[in-house]
Amino acid sequence: MTPNALEPTATAPSVSTTHTMRALFPALITGFISLLASGCTTLVSEGGKRMDRVFTPTNSSEQIYRALGKPTRTVVYTEPVLASAIPRLASHLQFHEELPSGTPIGRCDDFAFRGRIYNPDGEGLAYLNTFLPIMGEIIAFPFAAYQAIKESRQIHRYRVWYRADERYFAHVELSDHREEK
Repeated sequence: MTPNALEPTATAPSVSTTHTMRALFPALITGFISLLASGCTTLVSEGGKRMDRVFTPTNSSEQIYRALGKPTRTVVYTEPVLASAIPRLASHLQFHEELPSGTPIGRCDDFAFRGRIYNPDGEGLAYLNTFLPIMGEIIAFPFAAYQAIKESRQIHRYRVWYRADERYFAHVELSDHREEK
């Protein structure tokens, strides 16, 4: 039988084409995986508790309890005390002119909780991911994951003061972040 000129004939791929495909295969797999994981760095780096939403003047003590958990210590003043008469709060008020020093304070709570706190500086990794989508994920994701794991072990301590009407007034961080072993 003679091959028909109209029927295609199968030819084996050349050796150079096979070697090129083998060389590109790891790069293609890496690119495919990074495209599937695209955005993970952003999600991981922007995680954490949003303290700017916890510490707002309209929040009640119950809302703060829901966000931070049960307080480790509570001080209730039998009669409301002026903010300027509480030493730790008075020193805080010197740096926050927006807080009136004549506000009557009804009580304060100390909180300790473990976890991440949202840090807007973590958005730099998201920018890296945006401008270098594949390389950004390959480089930034392991770093973001490491930071998230490290920060999830930190213990944060805050003292929160409430006005006489049980609404948030001010807070201070009681200590540096520590890792619990």
